[in-house]
Amino acid sequence: MLKMMVPCMQCSKLRMENSPPEMWGSKSEKHYEGYVTDQISFSILCDQGHTSVVLLQVMRFELLFDQGISALRKGNYDSAVLRHSAAREKFFKFYCRVVWLQDHGDCSLFDEYWKHLRRSERQVGAFVATNLALRATSDFPKDLQKLKKGDTLRNAIAHSGKIPCLNEAKEYAERTYEFISKYCDQLKVHFPKGISKETLRVFKEQSANIHDQLGVSRNSISGTTVSVPTSIGLNHGLSAERKSFEEVLATDIGGKYMYPIKS
Repeated sequence: MLKMMVPCMQCSKLRMENSPPEMWGSKSEKHYEGYVTDQISFSILCDQGHTSVVLLQVMRFELLFDQGISALRKGNYDSAVLRHSAAREKFFKFYCRVVWLQDHGDCSLFDEYWKHLRRSERQVGAFVATNLALRATSDFPKDLQKLKKGDTLRNAIAHSGKIPCLNEAKEYAERTYEFISKYCDQLKVHFPKGISKETLRVFKEQSANIHDQLGVSRNSISGTTVSVPTSIGLNHGLSAERKSFEEVLATDIGGKYMYPIKS
């Protein structure tokens, strides 16, 4: 789980209405912590009694990957592997949806087909078939084989209670980072319209019922979206501009906004 530190949106609005421009975004403005939920959002309550709902502009696979990095840093190696395994699966679905949306208006038919792909191996197969049919490269089989080397480790942790060591968890994380980064680049080059459609769809879906999900009244709160930097960086440039994996491990997740929860 991750937390974020953000100012109260209503207090910030009042500050802008009643203070000169040089006071806007003042460093003295108090920040409040919120814990990111399964809806990739959270709510905060400030000292003045204002409730703000914040929706993160990140994809689920990005957040899962950064949760895995947080667990790796804290020595929770089994949690790190399982989070990165989940990030892989969510990326496979994201990839296929983006390719579909490039030339289709919605995902209703895609979702009907995906219902039959609940098992992870079937989702990998859908990803392979999509890549093979559209933008296959000669190094794709090697990339996938390298990625799946960690399947035995993941299964041993999930089903046999194996306790992995640092090197095992780190290697699993690095393979995940390299693979997702590379194929995110492929989407950016060949399917930019699909990325835009899918990210917009996700944000609309998350915001539609966010008030009910967080248990707060629509009339008593303000809402906003926050774009935070992630390790994968779907909204960043191509991988040539990204950090190395070692740099990812050494960088604060989410910059000044997002922090791993300390045990």
